[in-house]
Amino acid sequence: RENDYKNLDDIKLIHNNTTSVSQIEGYYSCPYKHFVRYGLRLKDDIANQFKPNDIGTIIHNILSEILPIAMDNLDNEDLIISNGKDKLTNMLNTKEYSDISKNPKNAFVIKSLYNELERVCKALINELKEKN
Repeated sequence: RENDYKNLDDIKLIHNNTTSVSQIEGYYSCPYKHFVRYGLRLKDDIANQFKPNDIGTIIHNILSEILPIAMDNLDNEDLIISNGKDKLTNMLNTKEYSDISKNPKNAFVIKSLYNELERVCKALINELKEKN
């Protein structure tokens, strides 16, 4: 479909006589999103999203809990990983993270968190085996 607007003068990109490159880029990448963000002034709901340090804190806490189990069961990688994933599930169901984990926008992050936990558990097991 041909663009309905012939030039920038036809487009209400500039609000309050100011604009930014990101606003203009945002318009050209998705005019509807630009309208929602700058026309309606709606913002993403960040209350139910992971904060940058949440992932590291979660992994760290789980590793500190499974370290004794790992040390006693070095030959049972599946048990260690399963235990770690159970602890992650329990942590995501706590009051602190339950709203975040129920938010469908976080599904990819949560899946990645489980994958990262498995990778870190395997690295922990390998490191402990080398030390013994």
